[in-house]
Amino acid sequence: MGIDYKQLVIVAALAAGAGAITGCESITGLDEFRLDSNGSLSCLDPTGFSGRGCFSCEPEDGTELRNACTDARCTPFDNASRIPGFTAGMSLGDLTPAPMAPPPSGGSTTTPTTNPPAAVRCADLQPRPVYLYGSTALNLALRTLAQAISGTATLVYQNDTSCLGLDAILTGITRLKGTAQYFANGAPAECEIEGDQLADIGLCDMSPVSCVPDFAGDPNLVDDIGPAQVFMFTVPNGSSEESISFEAARAVFGYDSAGVEPWTDPQSIIRRPPTSGNQLTLAANLDLPHQYWRGVIKQRSSEVKPALLAMADPNRALGITSADVADEADSRANLRTLAYQHQGQSCAFTPDSSLGSSDKRNVRDGHYELWSPFHFYTRGQNGRTQDPFVAEIVSYLKGARSLPNRNTDFITTLKQAGLVPQCAMKVTRSREGAQMEPFQPTNSCSCYYESSPPGGSVPDSCQTCNTSADCGDDTPNCNFGFCEP
Repeated sequence: MGIDYKQLVIVAALAAGAGAITGCESITGLDEFRLDSNGSLSCLDPTGFSGRGCFSCEPEDGTELRNACTDARCTPFDNASRIPGFTAGMSLGDLTPAPMAPPPSGGSTTTPTTNPPAAVRCADLQPRPVYLYGSTALNLALRTLAQAISGTATLVYQNDTSCLGLDAILTGITRLKGTAQYFANGAPAECEIEGDQLADIGLCDMSPVSCVPDFAGDPNLVDDIGPAQVFMFTVPNGSSEESISFEAARAVFGYDSAGVEPWTDPQSIIRRPPTSGNQLTLAANLDLPHQYWRGVIKQRSSEVKPALLAMADPNRALGITSADVADEADSRANLRTLAYQHQGQSCAFTPDSSLGSSDKRNVRDGHYELWSPFHFYTRGQNGRTQDPFVAEIVSYLKGARSLPNRNTDFITTLKQAGLVPQCAMKVTRSREGAQMEPFQPTNSCSCYYESSPPGGSVPDSCQTCNTSADCGDDTPNCNFGFCEP
């Protein structure tokens, strides 16, 4: 016979005093929390999250990470009152998913726009061009990197959806064509691709199996993991909505009959195409195959913001986007990221610890579910990139190699783009939608990441240092000017 953890907490609250009962009765999603040797829930603080309860011990798995006690702002989404017919433990499996349909108005093809020929041939650029293709998430970082290594290589890139970034390396069918971008003296410029050009590096938010469901491995594909890419549900600032849950998002995007107000009009719901890393990551996290999603398809991430702002009723507008778009200054002035409450989670969290912050703390410690590791794909064997020159560029992108220009701060650049370097993460996952696990990077940079702009501040727990001799036993390493684990 299973133990009723909720009942155990209520009994404990009764023993402590009747005043605690009201808060304890609202605890949800805590069915996997550990018992101590006496069989009591010593790891549960029933007063946390406004009486919903939080996990007070060191988290060991995804459920405990999502419900761990924190001072970050949480905004619960009430499934029972918001989703018609919802009851605790309810599954949407009995409903009929909205069938896959041709892209609604606003959709576009996956073929990159071909502009009139540029004056400069990409092949003539000096120093040697390195060709990148795929996700837009790293554009700001690419600009910074291009400046830092301008004496070594010229980065030439074209943006498209994530899975086409993988295909550009895996099959080579997807290639750079027409006009590509590069940076000259720190400013964007254009060059002409004559015919077509194989990509050297594929930029992708996704693991291979998410783009190619029957993928069984390829000995010639090298997959290097980069920073964490963050995704979100977004509304115009004129909307009164503040949060959304796993169950509500599934109902809104995948079921015609669920009727979760105010998101009931498919023409006011914005999504991305099936090869988009944004679309596929959220599909994996919601366990809702992309072919069943409804809403207006926007091919490029840059098209989502204007589409949401053009809605006549901002309360009905809802879109999916990524932090590289949502964290832009203009986006923050016009759009708002909804707090997200995952299945089994007792409260909803935004990626950042508070409104207006840029610390991505809830992503980094596991309270925010909607993220995936970025992937750099190259050609090679046995996990080693075939071209050493290309491998060197990837090592810069991963943060594994110091940039030759010491005045360039790549950690700050990633933060400005809404990305989180591995050195600032405290959780990890094998792929998008997979269970999160606690993580300790080899060279932590959490304090430096939080202190960096935008919105940087030094947490009270962070100690500055000149050398590791300045640090204590708990944080013995002086990394980036701070004592770190």
